[in-house]
Amino acid sequence: VIIDGRMQIVLIFAGLRGAMSFALVETVPMFDSSTGEGSRYKPELKAMTSACIMFTVFVLGGYTNYLLERLGLGPAGKDEEKIEMV
Repeated sequence: VIIDGRMQIVLIFAGLRGAMSFALVETVPMFDSSTGEGSRYKPELKAMTSACIMFTVFVLGGYTNYLLERLGLGPAGKDEEKIEMV
C-alpha cells in the first residue's frame, strides 16, 4: 500500500494521539517523600495532557472534513443521486 503525501497529511492531522499520551502520563509515578522518587508534577502533567487531547479531538477533529474536501479526498460525487434505503 502506497500512502501519498495528501493521505499522510490527513493521518498526521487527524491521527489518534490522545490514548498514547494519556497512557504515558499515567505511568509517571507520584512523588513519594520518603523515597524521593517520582514526580511532583503529575497532576499538572495530567491536566496539560487532557487539555491537549481535548484540543486535538474537538478543534482538529472538527476541521478534518474541511481538510479532506480541500485535499480532494472527500466523498466522491456530491451531485450523484441519493440512494434511499427501504
